[in-house]
Amino acid sequence: MNHWSRRREETIDREERKKERAQREDAAGKLARRVPALATLSIAIHETRPDGVVSDTHYTRRVVLEHAPALFEVPCSYPGCTDGGYEVTREILDGLDTRRREFRGEQRCRGRCGDIDCTRVLRFVCTATYHEGVGAIPRAPEAAARSRLIG
Repeated sequence: MNHWSRRREETIDREERKKERAQREDAAGKLARRVPALATLSIAIHETRPDGVVSDTHYTRRVVLEHAPALFEVPCSYPGCTDGGYEVTREILDGLDTRRREFRGEQRCRGRCGDIDCTRVLRFVCTATYHEGVGAIPRAPEAAARSRLIG
């Protein structure tokens, strides 16, 4: 395959991945609808290789709630990784659903580097704030009964 054919194929693959991601975002819905009490969310990302040969990747993603899908996929930053990345939606939504102010997680890249698995690891720390009284987690019935008796 010549250089131009390969580049064209890469462009088609990239466009197909972009289209598939848009479909996943649409299916996931909007984060603001999924977690209406959420006021702010930032995600500190730290991606490393176990052998430490390649420099680490660090950044903080501040989520724009008005536009954000309820989908959290992070691509692998290693250029030689194929089909890699991290799908951390479940872990993040679990933390938000329980109104945790800070929570963390870790996941290995699901991609391949040639004939071997990618060895990069993503660690993330989410920091969230919530609107008071909006979507509050209901108290257990016995706790509500105790508060009526006390107050």
